[in-house]
Amino acid sequence: MGPRKPVASTVRPGRSESRLGHETFDFGLASNLIDPETQREAECQRMPRIKALDNLLKQYAGTHYQYYARGNLTQRWHNGKEGRFTWDLFDRLTHYEDDRLKVDYTYDALGRRLSKHSQAHYEERREAGPHWNRAERVKRNRELQCGFTLYGWDGDTLAWESKIADEDGFGARTTHYVYEPGSFVPVAQAVREEAIELLDQPEYGDYYRQDEDPLWLPPPPAPAIDRVAWYQCDHLGTPQELTDEHSEIAWSAEYRAWGVAQETIRKASGKALIANPIRFQGQYHDHESGLHYNRHRYYDPATGRFVSKDPIGLAGGVNAFQYAPNPTLWTDPLGLARKCNSCPGKDDRQCDEVHDDYNQAMNSALDFTKITAKRAIPNPAKFGSQRFNGRRAPDEYRGFRVEHDERHGAHINIFNGKGNEKTICFNASGKTVAKIVKRFNR
Repeated sequence: MGPRKPVASTVRPGRSESRLGHETFDFGLASNLIDPETQREAECQRMPRIKALDNLLKQYAGTHYQYYARGNLTQRWHNGKEGRFTWDLFDRLTHYEDDRLKVDYTYDALGRRLSKHSQAHYEERREAGPHWNRAERVKRNRELQCGFTLYGWDGDTLAWESKIADEDGFGARTTHYVYEPGSFVPVAQAVREEAIELLDQPEYGDYYRQDEDPLWLPPPPAPAIDRVAWYQCDHLGTPQELTDEHSEIAWSAEYRAWGVAQETIRKASGKALIANPIRFQGQYHDHESGLHYNRHRYYDPATGRFVSKDPIGLAGGVNAFQYAPNPTLWTDPLGLARKCNSCPGKDDRQCDEVHDDYNQAMNSALDFTKITAKRAIPNPAKFGSQRFNGRRAPDEYRGFRVEHDERHGAHINIFNGKGNEKTICFNASGKTVAKIVKRFNR
């Protein structure tokens, strides 16, 4: 995986400007983040460069990573501190631990996270007695914001979270989230300073009794809400600010290009009652590990990639860990398939299909035309300087051509004698399309 030259904009993210400073990125040929060129040259003078295999990021910005056979992150070292990750057979993160704390996660049958239980490491002092040790353990857990949190879901969106009170009865809180219809963009959060009350499941004996089933009883009155805050999001749906009932900013954050957030207003103003764990669409920030829970996977904002493989493997693209080609245009609310809300769509480009890259578009074209490499001949180009721009069947009018124009952008035109033509668009520049067309003229 050789280095690619850095670019000067976040469209193929190379640089980013924000209040947090100036960021520069370099990428490998498979769109993996790699250390900047100047840093790589200095390292090469000290040690031989280690090749990155299987798109597994082994080192970036002073942090080292280790994976196991299935491609999931198992260990992370930064400044001499180690973080350990444990996964189940369904590639779900079940445990995280470092020198400060440990966290356990549980999920439902659909893979949605149901609970998070974090505990601070504390070594008891026998000479201090049980009461002193208990007080110090509770204090340590509060410092690291540890505790037990339950999660409730509305489909694939997080509907509420509820933190249970600690040993002294403090810290209970339930937060409900409201989103724009049919999306992952948050609109408001409603906070109640109590843990949520769940219905008990009755234990039936020899037969079912309807009068004991809580689902048939009248619903209890909705508890009062202590606070409501409103989200102010950017063009991607990423929260920038939370305003309270008095239209005052109760929380805000500055983001680096790939999602690392620095919460500013909440700490500066002392308003610690309103918090926000939501980051990019569909992402929930875990302060314990620094990762973002992204429904089906976990995302690392420090590296701009997922820490486990795409569940469908290479069918999801050549890089099974990639989040998106550009964090200022693309989102991935489910951790499965990135989408570009700001990119030209089917209606804008008049395409029958729109794909992220050429490989995905070509796979669709080959599947539609049934063209194979062994039984295909070059297709003459109608425009441009090259003689050929695609492939066609040798015995009938059936094939495809790769082109670029102002209306469709980069696209593949499919044709056949039955009049079933189709335009499959993909995201690429005119120069990239020219390089692709050259392949058909070798």
